[in-house]
Amino acid sequence: MIPRDAYRLRPIAREDLDLLLAWRNAPHIRRWMYTQRPISREEHVAWFERVRTMESARHLIFECAGNPLGVMNFVGIRSDRTEASWGFYLAAAEPPRGMGMKLGVVGLAFAFESLELSKVRAEVLTSNERSLAFHRKLGFRDEEVLVQHAVDDGRCEDVNVLGLVRDHWRLSRERFERSAFGEEGR
Repeated sequence: MIPRDAYRLRPIAREDLDLLLAWRNAPHIRRWMYTQRPISREEHVAWFERVRTMESARHLIFECAGNPLGVMNFVGIRSDRTEASWGFYLAAAEPPRGMGMKLGVVGLAFAFESLELSKVRAEVLTSNERSLAFHRKLGFRDEEVLVQHAVDDGRCEDVNVLGLVRDHWRLSRERFERSAFGEEGR
């Protein structure tokens, strides 16, 4: 088993843009996004230029031993660090079993320890039952449903909002680390 410390998050760099654009435009990823049409290179570069220095956002690459595996974003980071929303995806259409849990554990550790957030929120398309189940497995609680919130190219879809507070994460973290990484996760 690959040890826990081989997995990390690092800031997205300009050199990552081509890889990220290919991932973001992959059908298995974009189908769960608010904007589901393919993103142009110009849009992608403009997004990067806009967000790369924002204090209220962190856009990160999830990697193992230097190999990029996915993306983790924290947006709407409040200046008082009370909360932020997260989003993520793994690049592979069929990632290795357990990789999502590894990404989730690494991301939540970053949120609550590095960013010192009090709460992490998630917005998940109601049709994305797999992501809803994943969030609930990590301890997120349902907070509200935003009715017809995701509007894209004539499509309207409800969005579930879920939240996880730092105290609940602290109570479960060790168990999730063991689940994701085995005994090395302790």
